[in-house]
Amino acid sequence: MLQAQSLSLTYADSAGALQALDRVSLQIGEREFVSLVGPSGCGKSSLLRTLAGPSLPTRGTILFDGEPLTQPSRQIGIVFQEPTLMPWRTVLENITLPLELTGLNHQAAIRRAEELIRLVGLEGFAEAHPPILSGGMEQRVAIARALAPRPKVLLLDEPFDALDILTREPMGEELLRIWSAEQTTVLMVTHSIGEAALLSDRTLVMSPRPGRITAEFVIDLPRPRALEMQYGNRFGELSRRIRQAIA
Repeated sequence: MLQAQSLSLTYADSAGALQALDRVSLQIGEREFVSLVGPSGCGKSSLLRTLAGPSLPTRGTILFDGEPLTQPSRQIGIVFQEPTLMPWRTVLENITLPLELTGLNHQAAIRRAEELIRLVGLEGFAEAHPPILSGGMEQRVAIARALAPRPKVLLLDEPFDALDILTREPMGEELLRIWSAEQTTVLMVTHSIGEAALLSDRTLVMSPRPGRITAEFVIDLPRPRALEMQYGNRFGELSRRIRQAIA
């Protein structure tokens, strides 16, 4: 579904050149859930933004459905750490925004947004504005907005990093439910090893900058997943191995 071939990325400014990525190669299959972990500053977010298409790599190729990706695609959605919602638009209007930009019929856009509001568990908040929502609720709106055009791939850049632990853990379970319902391919950047082990089919580990893929772990925990799995021996073993690969 999404493939990177020997991606390198260098940022240049008045202070000189900074190499963020070095020959990164990866493949993500259809309907797969993959997490990306690594030390701070290793280029995880840079890799995600490059895969989304806003900027071209310095070297290398990105393939989407077997074709070179040279510009942003409506088939690739992205959710950032901050929800970046429009505060003057309601929850419903924030979700319909990408559908309006595609020229979709207004009633069809409303139906899709209402479907997603139910999916992310925000019934009763369609007419609410973002300032009155909790952080977790805002991030649900951001995920629904990204899913509105029915993308084949959803990129998540530390979507729960700003949430407290009591909100973050159930949001992980909610993400799994949404992923299962929408059957979307997911690549998620996270600082949480436990989150990566609980949610993913595979976890990729990046080196310190310039970022490279240095390890890959198949997460063979049975699905459906639940928070209680975090107390099992296999979960503990997988988390330990991922942590050792980062160190």
